[in-house]
Amino acid sequence: MLDTYLGGIEWPTEPAIDFDIGDNNTTLALDIKFPNEDEISDKEWSVPATQYKLTPKKVSATKMKQIYRDYIHSIMMRVAGEIFAHLPSVEHVLISGYREVINSSNGHSEDQYIISAIMHRDQWASIDFARLRQIDPTEVVTSHILTRSMTKTGVFKEISPFSPSDLEERSGA
Repeated sequence: MLDTYLGGIEWPTEPAIDFDIGDNNTTLALDIKFPNEDEISDKEWSVPATQYKLTPKKVSATKMKQIYRDYIHSIMMRVAGEIFAHLPSVEHVLISGYREVINSSNGHSEDQYIISAIMHRDQWASIDFARLRQIDPTEVVTSHILTRSMTKTGVFKEISPFSPSDLEERSGA
């Protein structure tokens, strides 16, 4: 069922999502493979006031990091929302995100976890979704149990994600 709901979302760059529901159906652990920063467009498009064409403008490196930061947290928020909206038995969810990087010591591709959060339905329900435009996805994710190493400019560093046993322990399941 969750596959159907997540598969119906039109993502700018589709993340790969794997999940495992707990034995008692109240917990769900989910991994999201995020795109790398260089897979996201570095152009902003606008329409000049006197012309009927799209004009590209290259985005600065700092702005790209902010866009990537917002994108990562927005994906996590959207996925959590879909879980809590469509799976009423799930009370606690673990969402961990990783990206594929090249190990500079051996040239092999590796998964690098950059964010991991445990979210609880009760806390999620306190969000005022009528004011969605005023909600900052980064702040939403930060307000839950979180492990993340990110600079103020939005540069993510590798972390050790929460495990399903951490989820079970923190959910009391």
